[in-house]
Amino acid sequence: MRSHEELHRPYTASVVPMPERAGLTGVPARIWVQATSEQMKRMLLTTTQLGVLLLAMHAFQLEKASGILKLTPLIFGGFLVHAALP
Repeated sequence: MRSHEELHRPYTASVVPMPERAGLTGVPARIWVQATSEQMKRMLLTTTQLGVLLLAMHAFQLEKASGILKLTPLIFGGFLVHAALP
């Protein structure tokens, strides 16, 4: 168990200096573009698979009683936003 002094001491933080050119320095642009295109291919493939799955759910009225068909546009849109964010 922590003592009263440990629980009520003031919070202190330290600042770590960042180099002026932090980021993608030293990485050739062609490698960065190649990595980005690979990620886009994977995202497009996964998005297509999810779209086909959701369309099949609508076409065959799967889980109609649960009401999930009304949420499929939200599911698809949420996936796109989540996948696009870094």
